[in-house]
Amino acid sequence: MQLFSPGFSQAVTRLLTETGVAVLGTIPIEAIPFVEKIRNGPHTQIFEVLSKLFMSFHVDWTLEVLRMTVGFPSSTYPPS
Repeated sequence: MQLFSPGFSQAVTRLLTETGVAVLGTIPIEAIPFVEKIRNGPHTQIFEVLSKLFMSFHVDWTLEVLRMTVGFPSSTYPPS
C-alpha cells in the first residue's frame, strides 16, 4: 500500500536520485506507474527472485549482489 502514498513515492524518488546511494528493495511484478518509473530508471538493476527461493534469501547473498553492482566493500559486514 505504500506505493500509493504520495509521501512514500516522494521519499523514494528523492533517495533514488541521490548520487552514491545504493538501494536494495523489492518491487511487484504488476505494472504500477510508480513501479514502472523505478523499473525503467537509468541506474536500476533488476534481479528476479523466484518465490520458492525467497525464503532462502540470506544476508550473504544480498551483500554479494551489492558488491557486484556497486562495489559494496566486504569489510563492512559483519560489523566489528
